[in-house]
Amino acid sequence: MTLSPYLAICDAMVRLLCPLIEIVVHDIETNSIIYINGSLSQRKVGDPSLLDQDDTRQIDQTVYPKINFDGKLMKSVSVVLENKWLLCINVDISIFSKMQELSQMFLQTGG
Repeated sequence: MTLSPYLAICDAMVRLLCPLIEIVVHDIETNSIIYINGSLSQRKVGDPSLLDQDDTRQIDQTVYPKINFDGKLMKSVSVVLENKWLLCINVDISIFSKMQELSQMFLQTGG
């Protein structure tokens, strides 16, 4: 199967959740980025994936936190597609973390 049906879904997700999302597709065999939409990481097509080949089999559909290059908190999920590609969805959740802190401060009672 071709990658293009997946990419149409990726493009739609980025349109919906921009500017908080970035979607990256890695070619597992060449260990390189073959698609990227969104601008959270400053990576580009052709960049090395920097993936550990053994990790790609274990990471499938695992939600994990990570810190972006700019220090912002991210939440990510990765899914192996057809044993050829690794689809990674990265969401900037730093704004939600700040909203949570502000809400906690605002809702405090007492003195």
